[in-house]
Amino acid sequence: MVRITVAGVVAVITLFLCSCATPPNGALSRAAAQTAYFREIYCLNTLIEITVYVDDSGQGGGQGGESALDAAEAVFMRVNGLMDRFDSGSDIYRVNNAPPGGEPVAVNEETYYLLQLAIEYCSQSGGAFDIGMGAVSDLWGLGSLYGIDAVQDYAPPASEQIMQAIAAGGYDKIALIDQSDGSLAVEIPSGMAIDLGGIAKGYAVQAAAEALMSEGVTSAVIDAGGNVHVIGSRDYESRAAGAGGARPWNVGIRSPRPTAAGDRQTGTQEQPPGAIELLAVVSVTDKSVVTSGDYHRYIERDGVRYHHILDPSTGMPATASISVTIVADESTLADYLSTAVFVLGPQKGLELVAQYPGAEALIVAPDMSVTTSPGFEGEIILTGGIQE
Repeated sequence: MVRITVAGVVAVITLFLCSCATPPNGALSRAAAQTAYFREIYCLNTLIEITVYVDDSGQGGGQGGESALDAAEAVFMRVNGLMDRFDSGSDIYRVNNAPPGGEPVAVNEETYYLLQLAIEYCSQSGGAFDIGMGAVSDLWGLGSLYGIDAVQDYAPPASEQIMQAIAAGGYDKIALIDQSDGSLAVEIPSGMAIDLGGIAKGYAVQAAAEALMSEGVTSAVIDAGGNVHVIGSRDYESRAAGAGGARPWNVGIRSPRPTAAGDRQTGTQEQPPGAIELLAVVSVTDKSVVTSGDYHRYIERDGVRYHHILDPSTGMPATASISVTIVADESTLADYLSTAVFVLGPQKGLELVAQYPGAEALIVAPDMSVTTSPGFEGEIILTGGIQE
């Protein structure tokens, strides 16, 4: 375990592709022999960017870049339609808004599967990850806020309200029912709300990546805010540069709180423009790199930052970490772990990560120190000293 003291560092994912500007939706000629196909969609409360690299000869792109993008977009729209708890047509909305004492709510097989998996993760995390805390999140109202420094009329919920919502919620109160007629249903008690916000995007990214690969894609990037998944390697760029051979993708973990030396010229869809100050760069192939942080959706009042990642045990914004990055094969796992580890903090968080072979973590604590799991591979860019 390595601890690094860093001045003003919080992580958010930045993907380093090649030096050209982001293209509009559609095809962009990147080299004589290859084409990059790019698409933006807004889904799951996030701007999602998908880039597929296709050999003009037909290698690496199956039936073509546009059809691959169509397949990936369809996945995102399907998952959003099933699991967005604010969409009145979704399974999760119908479960959360079912009349008290009514019949269990029939749900799609895909929704049922993710609920099963999420409940397993809730248990494995000791409750640090809890999909049964939607009512608590609603009290805070921070789920759709981005980097708000001050809101004059905002007030945190009363402690009595929070305690009542915690008592009514909890993943262990969710009943998954495999009914005698073969249909699948879900039932929750009154006053509770399921929230898959800590895992649904990761699941969608993973399913979209699988859809791309089923189309024959061998090189692609999905960037869903703080959730990046790469397929294959940068062999496209390597050949275009005349380097030859395949190279991993470089995914940078950057600070969204630039120092005074930084400017504010670039940014991502969920982070105001700012200088790219790297804490680490990870070189990955066929991996997901997912970050959770206290800087995406928050409000600052009287010097206190209220953000959207809540500690299920207290109903308050978690304070053991300010940023967590997970590298794993599966985006669903990485998404869940980034939230659970954020709540647990460095020591307990690394203990949880160790339960999942192949998963690695980089954790930024409130004192700006950085802790990494033993197998975390990345070039750490320092502005302070190393502590063993």
